[in-house]
Amino acid sequence: MHCSPGDGERINSFALVSYIPDPLGRYLSNLRQQLVPACNALSHVTVLPPRCLADPRKAWDQTLARLGQFSSFDLHLTDIEVFPATQVIYLALGQGYDQLVEIHNALNSDAMAFAEPYEYHPHVTLAQDLTSANLAETLQAARRSWAECPFERSYTVSPLMFVQNALHTPTGRSFWIDLEQHRLNGHPIPDQPVSAHLLA
Repeated sequence: MHCSPGDGERINSFALVSYIPDPLGRYLSNLRQQLVPACNALSHVTVLPPRCLADPRKAWDQTLARLGQFSSFDLHLTDIEVFPATQVIYLALGQGYDQLVEIHNALNSDAMAFAEPYEYHPHVTLAQDLTSANLAETLQAARRSWAECPFERSYTVSPLMFVQNALHTPTGRSFWIDLEQHRLNGHPIPDQPVSAHLLA
């Protein structure tokens, strides 16, 4: 389900993400929906986890200035693992992991600073809000599907999207609204239409 911005109430929660391009991105988005049918999230890697911002425009301008020092890089997706504390099933990252940590650390300060509840660990979420009863079965299904993935398991991280969280009024579910986009080692991409992606 996709919602127009008018369908929801924007809240003070912002993040920076790298959407995984198709065909790999579409495959992972479909896999996530198969594992958690109520989920319609686009596959992505989070660069800055959700945070409250006192001045979003100032924070984004600061982010643009600091992103100028970084170039695009290749990111390799490796094995499916589980965060034990939260029972989140995710795809681990190989090459490119250190670059994401470096970018995160450079951006998470001043106007964009936030006391994140967990140490930053870049990954691709595949399933969350699981119970102990269905964790093992869901993990097995995820690993089976990932083993069958016919697409190259890497992509070039270049466009980064600044997004805002909102609540879908009819259902009470949350989704992200795309606000601004920037290419690493490049310039802001002008005149990008605002879109909305429903998240679990």
